[in-house]
Amino acid sequence: MPRRPGDPSSIQGPSRRPLLAFPAVAAQGTGMDGRPRGRARWPRRHPLLTVLAALAVIVVTLGGTLLVRQHANQAQTAARQQALAPFYDVPGSAVAGPPGSVIRSEPLDFAPAGSRGWRLLFRSQDATGRPTVSSGMVFAPDGPTPAGGRPVLAWAHGTVGMGPACAPSRAQNPLSQLDPFLGAVLQQGWVVTAPDYAGLGTPGVLAYLIGAAEAHDVLNSVRAARSLAQAGAGTTLAIWGHSQGGQSSLFAAALAASYAPELRLVAAGAAAPAAEVVPLFRQQYDKAIVWAIGPEVAVAWPATYPGLAVSDVLTPVGLRAYQQTAHLCVVGAALQGIVRQDLLRQKFFGVDPTANPAWRAPLEANTAPLPPPGIPLLIAQGLADQVVLPDTTALLVQRYCAAGAPLTTFWDPGASHAQIATAAGPMFASWLADRTAGRPQQSSCGEPLPVTPASP
Repeated sequence: MPRRPGDPSSIQGPSRRPLLAFPAVAAQGTGMDGRPRGRARWPRRHPLLTVLAALAVIVVTLGGTLLVRQHANQAQTAARQQALAPFYDVPGSAVAGPPGSVIRSEPLDFAPAGSRGWRLLFRSQDATGRPTVSSGMVFAPDGPTPAGGRPVLAWAHGTVGMGPACAPSRAQNPLSQLDPFLGAVLQQGWVVTAPDYAGLGTPGVLAYLIGAAEAHDVLNSVRAARSLAQAGAGTTLAIWGHSQGGQSSLFAAALAASYAPELRLVAAGAAAPAAEVVPLFRQQYDKAIVWAIGPEVAVAWPATYPGLAVSDVLTPVGLRAYQQTAHLCVVGAALQGIVRQDLLRQKFFGVDPTANPAWRAPLEANTAPLPPPGIPLLIAQGLADQVVLPDTTALLVQRYCAAGAPLTTFWDPGASHAQIATAAGPMFASWLADRTAGRPQQSSCGEPLPVTPASP
C-alpha cells in the first residue's frame, strides 16, 4: 500500500543497482588468436595480467579522449574562477560588521523558472565568535511578497572539498545539490538560502565538521537573505542538510533560539548526517573514504583547536599529502583515496583518532547536540551508505527519540550516500509542506531500527 511522504521509518525506497559494475575479464581455454592453448606455445598467464592487459587496451583506446575532455574541463573551470574571483575578494576592512550583514550581492542567471536568485557575500562568525566572511546563494519566488514575508529554508550542503572552485556558488553546476528539492519549495513560497560556509571560496580556513561555525553560517545566510528587499524573506525558518550539511542543519536547529532569536524555527531535517562523529571516525579511519574527509579535518581542526597536532594521528604519507588533498574537490579526493588506500596500501590515519584524548575531545564536541524541544525533525538514511554509516544514524535516532524529539525517519534500503540526498529531497519538501499546513506528524520513535545502533 503506498504511503504519504513524511510517513515514518517503514517507508522503503526502491532498490538500486550499483552505479558502476565491471564484468570479470578472463581468458578461458583459447589463446589470443582463438586457437586452443598448447603448453609450449601458450604459457599460462596469471589472471591479474590478463585483467591488466585488458585495462591497458581500454586506457590506450580511451586515454586520448579523456585527456582532451579533462583539459577542456580544466580550462573551463579556470576561466569561470577567473571571472568570479573579484566578487569573492574581501578587503580586510570589510570583514568586521554585524553577523548576517551583506558585503555585496549580484543577480544570478541560473535561477529556476518562476524565481530569482542572487550570489551573496556576507559576514558571519566562527565557533568562537571571531568574524568571518561567507558566500552563498539565495533564491526567491517571483511575485509580490506576502504580508509578514516569505518563510525561509536554509540549505546546508555536503562535503565538496576546500578549493575555491569547490564552493557551490562558484562551481560549474551550482544547483547540483539543490535540484532534488529547490523547485518544489520555491513553488510552496519559500525563500531558499544556500551558504558555501566561511573559508570555502572566501578568505580563511573552512571550519569543516565544526558544527557551531557551520551553524553560524547557515543562520547568518538567513539574516543576509532578509536584507535583500526583493527576496521578501520573513522570520519563519526551516533547515535541511546532507552529510556534512546534515551535521550543520542539526547544529543550526539547536543554536537558532540563542544565536538568532529573531528567527522562528518550525522544522529541520538531515539526510545521512555526519552527526555521530566519534563512532563514524572510529569505524572509517582506516578506510579509503577517509582520504576524502580526513585531509579537510587535518587542515580545519588545528586552526580551531590550538595545540591539536596532526602528527599525532597521521601516517607519514598522510602528513605529506593532506594539505594538497584537502584542496581537491571531493570527487578527485575520493578517487585519489581509492588509489592510495586500495592500490598503493597507503593509509591516511596511522592510529584511530578517537583513541587519542587530544583528538577525541573535539570529536565529542562536534557530535550533534539534542534538538530544541517540540521542533519537528526528519532524518533520512540510506542503508547502502558506505560514507556516513547507517549504524551511526541509528545511534542519532535512538538518542533523539530518548530525548522526546518529534522525529520522522526515512530508511532507504538501496540508497548510497549520494543517492539518499536525491531520494530524500522531494520527501523533505512534501514533509515540510505538511508541517507548515498543520497536519499531524507521525512519530517514528518506538519503531524497530533497521540496524543496530553504533556504540557511542
